[in-house]
Amino acid sequence: MRFLLFIPILLFTISSVFAQYSPNDILLSIGSQKVTAGEFLQTYTKNNQTESPSGETVENYFELYTKFKLKVVAALDAKLDTLSTFKNEFHGYRNQLAKNYLTDTETLDKLIKEAYFRTATEVNASHFMVALPENAAPSDTLAAYEKIMAIRKRSLNNESFEKLAQEISEDPSAKTNKGNLGYFKALRLPYAFECAAYNTPIGQISQPVRTRFGYHLIKVNNKRTSSGEIKVAHIMIVAPANAPDSTKKEAEKRIYAIGEQLNSGKSFDTLAITLSEDRYSARNGGELPWFGAGEMVPEFEEAAFGLSHNGEISKPIKTNYGWHIIRLLDKKPVPTFESIQNDLKAKVLQSDRMAVVEKAFVSKLKKKNKWNVNRNNLAHLTSSDTLVIPSAKPLTLLTIEDKTYTSSDFAKYLAPYNKPAAKEQLKPFVEDRFNDFVDKSMIEYEDHKLEAKNPEFSQTVREYFDGLLLFEIMEREVWSKASKDSAGLKNYFASKKEKYNNPVPQKLEDIRGLVISDYQQFLEDKWIAELKKKYRVTVNTKLLNKIASKYKTNKL
Repeated sequence: MRFLLFIPILLFTISSVFAQYSPNDILLSIGSQKVTAGEFLQTYTKNNQTESPSGETVENYFELYTKFKLKVVAALDAKLDTLSTFKNEFHGYRNQLAKNYLTDTETLDKLIKEAYFRTATEVNASHFMVALPENAAPSDTLAAYEKIMAIRKRSLNNESFEKLAQEISEDPSAKTNKGNLGYFKALRLPYAFECAAYNTPIGQISQPVRTRFGYHLIKVNNKRTSSGEIKVAHIMIVAPANAPDSTKKEAEKRIYAIGEQLNSGKSFDTLAITLSEDRYSARNGGELPWFGAGEMVPEFEEAAFGLSHNGEISKPIKTNYGWHIIRLLDKKPVPTFESIQNDLKAKVLQSDRMAVVEKAFVSKLKKKNKWNVNRNNLAHLTSSDTLVIPSAKPLTLLTIEDKTYTSSDFAKYLAPYNKPAAKEQLKPFVEDRFNDFVDKSMIEYEDHKLEAKNPEFSQTVREYFDGLLLFEIMEREVWSKASKDSAGLKNYFASKKEKYNNPVPQKLEDIRGLVISDYQQFLEDKWIAELKKKYRVTVNTKLLNKIASKYKTNKL
């Protein structure tokens, strides 16, 4: 986003200034546009924080503000707010800002702190998975659940969890790792999976956990205090798990030969650059980005974190990708909460934890707003063997305060989903999707009413809208003209010889930047004079004097 004038920074209490008049009193009129005392004062206090307000600064600022509003009115008359570029940028900003008001901040803060405390502990776990699509039919969901419960029963009856995972888990990696995920910490895996792993005691198997991939059983093998993060370099010889035996033997031979060269004093950086087959890292001497538990394959992590001092080099290590020799570059412990709080917040906002935040927010909205579901009309949609949504006369399904949501709205919501073919699956499918439709409609309604319900949000959005219009109109009427009007610039320079040619004669090319800046101001002043003639400007002088006088005795 561009830096714009009048973008708010903080809110200020200005109630004392309104002791003798209403914030809704009209202070300024420009054509048909009206500005209230409250709107002006909110903008003034946000842009005059470094000085003690006085009557003089109010009056001086009012002059600047009037010019600003003149430009905004001109931009509206030019219909710059209808340009696709303007609308896209404005709505992008508005929607981004709205997220701050459509979030349960209490729940969000709890999840951020929970994520931090979990980073202090690493969990080693194995898992078994039964694959299941997110929008699976109820019958398929039941079948998957019964299958995972049967596996859990077998494991609790002393069958090897690892053997079961290797033989019949539907996670393809289990064929080689027996379901073992190694050590991991918060924000690495789906939230439901993470919670089950952290909440299950060592040596025990969790209840079935549903994620977007399917159902999981989690066996917790160990827990340990976090090792923090580590930076290493490596030399790699590629030998995938499915490579021929001859390739694997040749890779092993080569990595041990490299190890002998390192033992004889050869430079790790040089050997990494010339011999490592991880070409991305090889050009930097094998250096990898910082990483923590759960970001590399377990064998690599175990070897890396097993190195104790900077410069120490490991023995050759085998993974599913080939052979590695690792050199420790640096280690750092778990950082303080304050130092990574913003980073954690960003990660939480981008994770599936936001479903928890949304659910908490919707719960509050349902308590705050009046809403009703027409169950009879909802049942009508599934009264036959197929989903029937009337097009001629939509049915009312949901009302939230003063807004009605119909079967047509629900049909649009259902469009991306695959409808079940079996009749017995239809009603559970519709019920489940409708509940989600209600939740999303609650948020949509709150979003639609944000400007009316929240003065702070409304003011911020209005100021951005005006600021963006200001940028567009200034680009068109001043900045672009000044840079492109070569003849006008030369004439302006010639008319100001006394300014630019004393005490030493100067050429336009030598001070072009300065002259363009002055020419822009000249064009702007001329344009403002034209606008004042075009639009009738009316100031409530009595009210302005009251505001100025009030600021002399009531400094905010």
